[in-house]
Amino acid sequence: MKLNKRSIEFLTKLSSLLEEYKVTVELTESCHGYGGFSVDGIEFTIPYYNDEFDYKSEEFIELSGRYLDANDINRLLEVA
Repeated sequence: MKLNKRSIEFLTKLSSLLEEYKVTVELTESCHGYGGFSVDGIEFTIPYYNDEFDYKSEEFIELSGRYLDANDINRLLEVA
């Protein structure tokens, strides 16, 4: 697959962030009768260390919708 320069830059930054924070990404899906599935969101699993209680944990951040962009993440940050 031949990627253009902008796509390579984006994927490089995304890969670096996922690696730095040890994040996994899962597409969430809904079942619709007779085994049909459709994507209905994305979930990020972000591991972290809880200093207050001295243990490792994970935070699950889910965004709903089939098409997502930076605005969806910004709305999530506004209520955090």
